[in-house]
Amino acid sequence: RLTFSTSAKPHNLPFQHTEFIGREVEKKQLAKKLQESTCRLLTIVGPGGMGKTRLAMACAGERLEAFRDGVCFVSFAAVTAPDLMVYAVADALELKLLGQRPPKEQVLEYLKNKKMLLVLDNLEHLLSGIDFLNEILATATEIKILAT
Repeated sequence: RLTFSTSAKPHNLPFQHTEFIGREVEKKQLAKKLQESTCRLLTIVGPGGMGKTRLAMACAGERLEAFRDGVCFVSFAAVTAPDLMVYAVADALELKLLGQRPPKEQVLEYLKNKKMLLVLDNLEHLLSGIDFLNEILATATEIKILAT
């Protein structure tokens, strides 16, 4: 659920019960890259369990003010096929899909004029659906994607 934090920017970043400690160098590197206008897609890669998701969320939480329309966290952990990615994004955005137009078209139209950071988590098993991300970046020129 998109909520408003003290920054007044909408986001749906999961609440963290513990403080994020360490990884300051990596967090600063990510923040610096996200500030670059030419960086639209940034990936964090590594073995499972190393903290990619937590690092992405910590970085995104500190960058809320940089995105007029906030930050949206999308978990692909339960998504079983690339064709279903669009539904996971729509759900995270709380976008009600209507039957008249294809879901992908509706998501792209919604994002078209947004200045937002999409944090896409657990993308590794859906790499054949990467064209959808390319379509987002081509259609919505002020969207940035931070993917794990």
